[in-house]
Amino acid sequence: MHEITITGTNAITYPHLHVWDWRIAIYLFLGGVTAGAMVMSAIANLRKGKKEAKDRACCVKVPLVAPFILILGMFFIFLDLERKLNSFWFYLAFQPLSPMSWGAWGVGLIIPVSFLYGLSTVPPELKHWLRFGFLKKLSDKLNPYMRPLAAINFVLGIFLGIYTGVLLSSFVARPLWNSAILPVLFLFSAMSTGAAFVIMMARRDEVKLFFTKVDIWLIFGEITVLALFFYGH
Repeated sequence: MHEITITGTNAITYPHLHVWDWRIAIYLFLGGVTAGAMVMSAIANLRKGKKEAKDRACCVKVPLVAPFILILGMFFIFLDLERKLNSFWFYLAFQPLSPMSWGAWGVGLIIPVSFLYGLSTVPPELKHWLRFGFLKKLSDKLNPYMRPLAAINFVLGIFLGIYTGVLLSSFVARPLWNSAILPVLFLFSAMSTGAAFVIMMARRDEVKLFFTKVDIWLIFGEITVLALFFYGH
């Protein structure tokens, strides 16, 4: 009762609290997969001359699939909205002090940029994957800018992985979420999930081994941050 009173969520002022269901859970998972996939594929493509850059499944398929995974996640969160048409109001203004506003505009930027990055990774011998002629032409123009786009996607992937944690940690009505460690926990979780996704997609054993090592360190980091998170409460 003490906790309920000090956070303002009592029966008089807040008679009903909405419970997030499976649609939000799927969105959070798919958003984490996308964030991790963006970062891990960027690492693979930026390691020029390394064995990771030679795995087409890792360096081409993952960047191409990533934006569609995020779109699917956004579809589930859209289904959860009670007033779906009101979601478009997010894009009529930008509130710099609102994590929700940053997230809405950030996702709106991440989807097209990650799609352009995916097109930039397609080599000439795999252009037949692109069914439309304009996509092939766009891919040809983007190929020289693959590395800068990979670097941009690395940063955007970090943003996507951390922003949900920032959003939830700012919600003081939930003491368990209201922690500065939560964004870091979300980031480690997203990167670990993305590394696991790349391991599943990769074809070369040495690439699988590289990202398995990365994932192991991420899991250790996640366990450490999780312990600190609960210790802080």
